[in-house]
Amino acid sequence: MFENIGNKIMKVANMICWLGIIGAVVAGISTAAVSQNAFIGILTFVVGAIGAWIGALGFYGFGKLINDTQTIAVQVTSIEMKIGK
Repeated sequence: MFENIGNKIMKVANMICWLGIIGAVVAGISTAAVSQNAFIGILTFVVGAIGAWIGALGFYGFGKLINDTQTIAVQVTSIEMKIGK
């Protein structure tokens, strides 16, 4: 369950981003249709899509940080084995 957690976090962040973008598109279209003002619909779509992307950046970055930390730990262990520590 917790093996390769960094990649799993990055996949979830990617999924959240795309679901947010799709939700922003749906919200933008429905807002434009209900309010009969295309500008508000487009604004909802653009702000929502950018918000979803920005929201997922931190989550994705955390997963990347975990992956990089695991890689560094493996490399340090390998170096320690080579020098006999």
